[in-house]
Amino acid sequence: MKKQITAVCAAAVMAGMMVSAGAANTVTATPTRDKGQTVYVDNTRVYPTGYNIADNNYFKLRDIGKLVGFGVDYDEATQTVEISTTRTAPSTEGITDTSVSGAVAKVSNQRIAVDGIYVNMKAYQIDGNNYVKLRDVGLQVDFGVNYDAANNRVVISPKLFYGEEPEQTPTMVTDEMLRQWELEMVDRVNEERVKAGVSPLIRDEMCMEFAQFWAQHLATVKFEHSTIADMYAWVKGVDVEDVLEPDGSFFMTEEMGKEIEPFAGLENITGGSTEINNVVERHMNNFMTSEGHRNTLLTKDFTKVGIGYAVGPTGSIYCCQTFSR
Repeated sequence: MKKQITAVCAAAVMAGMMVSAGAANTVTATPTRDKGQTVYVDNTRVYPTGYNIADNNYFKLRDIGKLVGFGVDYDEATQTVEISTTRTAPSTEGITDTSVSGAVAKVSNQRIAVDGIYVNMKAYQIDGNNYVKLRDVGLQVDFGVNYDAANNRVVISPKLFYGEEPEQTPTMVTDEMLRQWELEMVDRVNEERVKAGVSPLIRDEMCMEFAQFWAQHLATVKFEHSTIADMYAWVKGVDVEDVLEPDGSFFMTEEMGKEIEPFAGLENITGGSTEINNVVERHMNNFMTSEGHRNTLLTKDFTKVGIGYAVGPTGSIYCCQTFSR
């Protein structure tokens, strides 16, 4: 009986070890798209089935072969995946992202050869398909693989050598980005005011519209603070020259003052950089490290705020903060 119990225990231990060993060879794979990442071949968006495992992207080997233009075959006799570095015409035909959340990836022992020579290339098997690390394939076949952090995109460059980077092209700043930065800046202004023990401001549409108008002036005309004349001309929808006297002076009447009173206050302006990463934080840092700008931002008497963002023809980004009572 003791021998039987001992044998059963030993078998249970061995079974547990086998389960643990098997579990150690499997991981949960996250679809590349769930990481917010996109995949491009040069400047063309493509949709291969891909998974992120331990912060590396793994794709179906045949998908990569089609997108880059190299051969992938399977030799039944040797049970080897054969890669040919002879280039063919790239294609997107039949390539669709079919990745699923919660997929289980198992470390694959699949043998892989490049031009008849076996290579050490880490692979995972997911739902019966072999997935390989994109950079490993790029190194073996010799094509460019890069990561565009600004846009969170994986870039495959079939005509480049591995390790070679594509020429950088400026990221286009869209109206959607500008409007998003404006909303983020309103939040940042109020965060700083709350930290300083000052009441937060209300986002005012008239202040927003003028701030956007003046940011565009900064980006395309001249980097300067607006004047009462500029504000009045904006209300009237005319050029500022149309409200000035022949000698360039401007006289504000009581009636004119009432027209601009809802948004006439102080403003902060900054900009000049083309860098779009963390643009709101960088501009806020500019405001807060300047005593005059910081004092304006934290003025207790203000109750309303408007933020305007604009980008100039050279890609320089400008911000205008408009404060009002």
